[in-house]
Amino acid sequence: MPSDLKYQNRVRILKAFRSGEDFTASDISAATGISKLTVMRAIQFFCSTGVLIMTGKGSSTDVGGKKPDCFRLMVEKNLLCITLWPGALNFALYDILGNRSCYREIPFELPTDIDEVFRKLEEYSNSFFTDNNIDRSKLYAVGLSTAGTIDYKTRRLKYSSLNPSWGSDIPVADYLKRIYGSGVEVFIENAGKMAGRSVLLNRTYINKRVLVLFTTWGVSSCLIENGHILNGKDSLIGEIGHMTLDPNDTEVCGCGCRGCFERIIEMKRVRAHIKNHPPKPDTILAKVDPDDITLSLLFDASRANDAYARDIVASLGRCFALALRNISLVYNSDVVIFQGDYSHADDVFDAALKDEASAFRYFPSEGAFETHYDTRSLFELDGRGAALALSDLYFENPELYSE
Repeated sequence: MPSDLKYQNRVRILKAFRSGEDFTASDISAATGISKLTVMRAIQFFCSTGVLIMTGKGSSTDVGGKKPDCFRLMVEKNLLCITLWPGALNFALYDILGNRSCYREIPFELPTDIDEVFRKLEEYSNSFFTDNNIDRSKLYAVGLSTAGTIDYKTRRLKYSSLNPSWGSDIPVADYLKRIYGSGVEVFIENAGKMAGRSVLLNRTYINKRVLVLFTTWGVSSCLIENGHILNGKDSLIGEIGHMTLDPNDTEVCGCGCRGCFERIIEMKRVRAHIKNHPPKPDTILAKVDPDDITLSLLFDASRANDAYARDIVASLGRCFALALRNISLVYNSDVVIFQGDYSHADDVFDAALKDEASAFRYFPSEGAFETHYDTRSLFELDGRGAALALSDLYFENPELYSE
């Protein structure tokens, strides 16, 4: 990538416009520390390439004088974000600034044959484009979020323990380029990291070590270090659901091992416990068939001071504490953010988690980490994370800044 000063200044200047607001050259100069003359030259360059447009006049200074010109980012490019998860196939269209224009959720049982997966994806995608009158010529990039580990160099899905019949080293980028065109940029990401990436839109976390927990059909995570997502050479960083918590557990996980974290806390295991140790007749959960008990219902019963539900919720909190304590030995986070099902956890869960964690004497007395609970839809978080990744692809393109 070019390293000359002009190039680097252009990158910083254009980054300052990514909020989508109107700015004067003085505004950008103040925000970046780059001289007003250099800023104005860069703005003229971006106007000549159609990336920026002049939108009018700004306000005069306190001493009066000529009103300055205002400029704004003007990029008519679309970003298509696809969620390909167990039970769901979603499409969301964003502009380059991350504003969503249209969205569709489709209940979707994943086929066991990978060719059929992408045949159906193309069929639903065509319908989405047609129904929303989307101009395909403006499509800049496609992002796909799915379960499994990703090879970021080849843009292949290495393996998905939830979909073993798909095989390994699946050329996802090739499938997408066949559907959307060879000139379209493609980004493939693990579901937990795609949803976790949305945290980067909140500047509160930019300079922190953040662990984002993705909790729904399983458990995975996104580890963020000062605004950068950690992956590792085999894309295994974050696959905490396959951390062994009980090597004597009898159930074999889809990953091939026993005692995995996500197997121990899954609702199937909780329901089995309730069947084997039924609640007393006067409890909330006694009125519900164990097979119909959800994590949400469990948290609601706990909030309603159901002692039986509170015991189960506390045990889940302690299990998370054990996993987070193990993670802290290799990645000591400032903040742990829960997304998905466990984002709706109650105070009993949080207190049990922190109490259990406090037993580890290497943690500071004031607490090992902050816990935040983001209750927004995982689909929304996934889309926002995907749009950010695709927008970054656009702004990281060297051709944008070169003569």
